[in-house]
Amino acid sequence: MTRVFEALLDLLYPRGCVCTLCGREAITHGEVCDACAPAVRPCTEIAPPQGTVGFRAGLCYTPPVRGALHRFKYGRQIYLADFFAAHMTIPEDWRIDAILPVPLHPKRLRRRGFNQSELLCGRLGMRYAIPVRTDILCRVRQTPTQTALGVEERKQNVQGAFAAKGCEGLHLLLIDDVCTTGSTLSACAEALTKAGAASVYAMTAIRRERRADRIDME
Repeated sequence: MTRVFEALLDLLYPRGCVCTLCGREAITHGEVCDACAPAVRPCTEIAPPQGTVGFRAGLCYTPPVRGALHRFKYGRQIYLADFFAAHMTIPEDWRIDAILPVPLHPKRLRRRGFNQSELLCGRLGMRYAIPVRTDILCRVRQTPTQTALGVEERKQNVQGAFAAKGCEGLHLLLIDDVCTTGSTLSACAEALTKAGAASVYAMTAIRRERRADRIDME
Protein backbone atom coordinates (compact mmCIF):
# COMPACT_ATOMS: atom_id res chain seq x y z
CA MET A 1 0.00 0.00 0.00
CA THR A 2 2.85 2.39 0.80
CA ARG A 3 4.44 1.89 -2.63
CA VAL A 4 1.11 2.57 -4.34
CA PHE A 5 0.73 5.71 -2.23
CA GLU A 6 4.23 6.86 -3.21
CA ALA A 7 3.47 6.26 -6.90
CA LEU A 8 0.33 8.39 -6.68
CA LEU A 9 2.26 11.19 -4.99
CA ASP A 10 4.91 11.03 -7.71
CA LEU A 11 2.18 11.88 -10.21
CA LEU A 12 1.19 14.92 -8.18
CA TYR A 13 4.75 16.00 -7.36
CA PRO A 14 6.94 14.84 -10.28
CA ARG A 15 10.67 14.58 -9.66
CA GLY A 16 13.36 16.07 -11.86
CA CYS A 17 11.53 19.26 -12.86
CA VAL A 18 11.69 20.97 -9.47
CA CYS A 19 14.37 21.55 -6.87
CA THR A 20 14.15 18.97 -4.10
CA LEU A 21 14.75 21.57 -1.39
CA CYS A 22 12.89 24.73 -2.39
CA GLY A 23 10.26 23.02 -4.52
CA ARG A 24 10.54 25.58 -7.33
CA GLU A 25 10.86 24.72 -11.00
CA ALA A 26 14.53 25.00 -11.87
CA ILE A 27 17.38 23.37 -13.69
CA THR A 28 18.76 21.02 -11.09
CA HIS A 29 22.08 19.28 -10.62
CA GLY A 30 21.74 16.26 -8.40
CA GLU A 31 18.11 17.21 -7.62
CA VAL A 32 19.04 20.59 -6.12
CA CYS A 33 19.09 23.99 -7.81
CA ASP A 34 22.14 26.26 -7.74
CA ALA A 35 20.55 28.57 -5.17
CA CYS A 36 19.96 25.73 -2.68
CA ALA A 37 23.11 23.72 -3.32
CA PRO A 38 25.18 25.57 -0.64
CA ALA A 39 22.56 24.59 1.96
CA VAL A 40 23.28 20.88 1.48
CA ARG A 41 25.93 20.59 4.18
CA PRO A 42 26.91 17.29 5.81
CA CYS A 43 26.52 17.27 9.57
CA THR A 44 29.73 17.03 11.58
CA GLU A 45 30.23 14.20 14.04
CA ILE A 46 28.98 14.96 17.56
CA ALA A 47 28.69 13.17 20.88
CA PRO A 48 25.91 10.55 20.86
CA PRO A 49 22.70 11.12 22.83
CA GLN A 50 22.57 9.52 26.27
CA GLY A 51 22.00 5.78 26.06
CA THR A 52 23.42 5.38 22.56
CA VAL A 53 26.94 4.30 21.65
CA GLY A 54 27.16 6.19 18.38
CA PHE A 55 25.33 8.91 16.47
CA ARG A 56 25.37 10.29 12.95
CA ALA A 57 23.18 12.80 11.12
CA GLY A 58 22.98 13.31 7.40
CA LEU A 59 22.55 17.06 6.86
CA CYS A 60 22.70 20.28 8.82
CA TYR A 61 19.47 22.06 9.71
CA THR A 62 19.54 24.84 7.12
CA PRO A 63 16.34 26.64 6.06
CA PRO A 64 16.00 24.88 2.66
CA VAL A 65 16.65 21.47 4.23
CA ARG A 66 14.17 22.25 7.00
CA GLY A 67 11.56 23.20 4.40
CA ALA A 68 12.04 19.96 2.50
CA LEU A 69 11.70 17.95 5.70
CA HIS A 70 8.49 19.80 6.50
CA ARG A 71 7.08 18.87 3.06
CA PHE A 72 8.23 15.30 3.61
CA LYS A 73 6.44 14.94 6.95
CA TYR A 74 3.41 17.17 6.62
CA GLY A 75 3.03 17.73 2.87
CA ARG A 76 2.94 14.00 2.10
CA GLN A 77 5.83 14.32 -0.36
CA ILE A 78 7.22 11.02 0.80
CA TYR A 79 9.43 10.59 -2.25
CA LEU A 80 11.76 12.96 -0.36
CA ALA A 81 12.73 9.95 1.76
CA ASP A 82 15.07 9.06 -1.12
CA PHE A 83 16.84 12.42 -0.89
CA PHE A 84 17.32 12.34 2.88
CA ALA A 85 18.31 8.68 3.02
CA ALA A 86 20.93 9.27 0.32
CA HIS A 87 22.77 11.56 2.75
CA MET A 88 22.68 9.08 5.64
CA THR A 89 25.68 6.75 5.86
CA ILE A 90 26.21 3.93 8.35
CA PRO A 91 29.86 3.87 9.50
CA GLU A 92 31.73 0.71 8.55
CA ASP A 93 32.73 -0.01 12.15
CA TRP A 94 29.14 -0.08 13.41
CA ARG A 95 27.88 -3.61 13.98
CA ILE A 96 24.16 -3.56 13.24
CA ASP A 97 21.75 -6.49 13.45
CA ALA A 98 18.57 -4.55 12.69
CA ILE A 99 17.35 -1.07 11.82
CA LEU A 100 14.26 0.31 13.54
CA PRO A 101 12.33 3.57 13.33
CA VAL A 102 11.33 5.84 16.17
CA PRO A 103 7.64 4.87 16.34
CA LEU A 104 4.66 7.16 16.17
CA HIS A 105 1.73 6.72 18.49
CA PRO A 106 -1.01 4.73 16.69
CA LYS A 107 -3.36 7.74 16.73
CA ARG A 108 -0.78 9.99 15.12
CA LEU A 109 0.15 7.27 12.63
CA ARG A 110 -3.47 6.94 11.54
CA ARG A 111 -3.79 10.70 11.19
CA ARG A 112 -0.57 11.14 9.19
CA GLY A 113 -0.87 7.92 7.21
CA PHE A 114 2.81 6.96 7.40
CA ASN A 115 5.84 7.08 9.66
CA GLN A 116 8.56 9.17 8.02
CA SER A 117 11.26 7.42 10.06
CA GLU A 118 10.08 4.03 8.82
CA LEU A 119 10.40 5.23 5.21
CA LEU A 120 14.02 6.23 5.90
CA CYS A 121 14.62 2.82 7.47
CA GLY A 122 13.34 1.10 4.35
CA ARG A 123 15.81 2.93 2.12
CA LEU A 124 18.75 2.23 4.43
CA GLY A 125 17.73 -1.38 4.92
CA MET A 126 17.76 -2.02 1.17
CA ARG A 127 21.07 -0.23 0.66
CA TYR A 128 22.91 -2.07 3.43
CA ALA A 129 20.95 -5.35 3.33
CA ILE A 130 20.03 -5.02 7.01
CA PRO A 131 16.57 -6.08 8.21
CA VAL A 132 14.13 -3.39 9.30
CA ARG A 133 12.20 -4.27 12.45
CA THR A 134 8.99 -2.47 13.42
CA ASP A 135 7.96 -5.05 16.01
CA ILE A 136 10.59 -4.24 18.64
CA LEU A 137 9.93 -0.66 19.73
CA CYS A 138 6.53 0.94 20.25
CA ARG A 139 5.21 4.22 21.61
CA VAL A 140 2.94 3.49 24.55
CA ARG A 141 2.06 7.06 25.44
CA GLN A 142 1.01 9.85 23.11
CA THR A 143 3.13 12.91 23.82
CA PRO A 144 2.59 16.57 22.94
CA THR A 145 4.83 18.02 20.26
CA GLN A 146 8.35 18.96 21.36
CA THR A 147 8.17 22.21 19.39
CA ALA A 148 8.30 24.87 22.11
CA LEU A 149 9.89 22.83 24.89
CA GLY A 150 13.29 23.36 26.46
CA VAL A 151 15.90 20.68 27.10
CA GLU A 152 14.56 19.46 30.46
CA GLU A 153 10.95 19.74 29.32
CA ARG A 154 11.72 17.56 26.32
CA LYS A 155 13.21 14.88 28.55
CA GLN A 156 10.17 14.85 30.79
CA ASN A 157 7.80 14.89 27.84
CA VAL A 158 9.10 11.59 26.40
CA GLN A 159 9.97 9.87 29.67
CA GLY A 160 8.32 6.46 29.72
CA ALA A 161 6.76 7.02 26.30
CA PHE A 162 8.38 3.96 24.70
CA ALA A 163 8.51 0.22 25.37
CA ALA A 164 10.51 -2.55 23.71
CA LYS A 165 10.58 -6.32 23.48
CA GLY A 166 12.34 -9.10 21.59
CA CYS A 167 15.73 -7.41 21.23
CA GLU A 168 17.90 -9.41 23.64
CA GLY A 169 21.53 -9.34 22.55
CA LEU A 170 20.88 -7.34 19.39
CA HIS A 171 22.91 -4.40 18.11
CA LEU A 172 20.33 -1.92 16.87
CA LEU A 173 20.32 1.22 14.74
CA LEU A 174 17.59 3.68 15.68
CA ILE A 175 16.38 6.03 12.92
CA ASP A 176 14.55 9.34 13.25
CA ASP A 177 14.07 12.30 10.94
CA VAL A 178 15.50 15.13 13.07
CA CYS A 179 17.54 15.47 16.25
CA THR A 180 17.62 18.62 18.37
CA THR A 181 18.44 17.71 21.97
CA GLY A 182 18.43 13.94 21.50
CA SER A 183 15.77 13.42 24.17
CA THR A 184 13.55 11.24 21.98
CA LEU A 185 16.47 9.08 20.88
CA SER A 186 17.61 8.72 24.49
CA ALA A 187 14.13 7.68 25.65
CA CYS A 188 14.00 5.04 22.91
CA ALA A 189 17.50 3.80 23.74
CA GLU A 190 16.56 3.47 27.40
CA ALA A 191 13.58 1.28 26.53
CA LEU A 192 15.68 -0.88 24.20
CA THR A 193 18.46 -1.30 26.74
CA LYS A 194 15.95 -2.31 29.43
CA ALA A 195 14.62 -4.92 27.02
CA GLY A 196 18.08 -6.43 26.62
CA ALA A 197 19.59 -4.78 23.54
CA ALA A 198 23.36 -5.21 23.41
CA SER A 199 23.92 -1.73 21.98
CA VAL A 200 21.92 1.09 20.42
CA TYR A 201 23.21 3.40 17.70
CA ALA A 202 21.23 6.36 16.39
CA MET A 203 21.00 8.23 13.11
CA THR A 204 18.81 11.07 11.84
CA ALA A 205 18.26 12.70 8.48
CA ILE A 206 19.15 16.12 9.83
CA ARG A 207 20.42 17.60 13.07
CA ARG A 208 19.31 20.93 14.40
CA GLU A 209 21.72 22.92 16.53
CA ARG A 210 20.27 24.02 19.86
CA ARG A 211 21.07 27.66 19.24
CA ALA A 212 19.01 27.70 16.03
CA ASP A 213 15.61 29.34 15.81
CA ARG A 214 12.82 27.73 17.81
CA ILE A 215 10.96 26.27 14.84
CA ASP A 216 11.09 22.51 15.37
CA MET A 217 9.45 19.51 13.80
CA GLU A 218 10.12 16.66 16.22
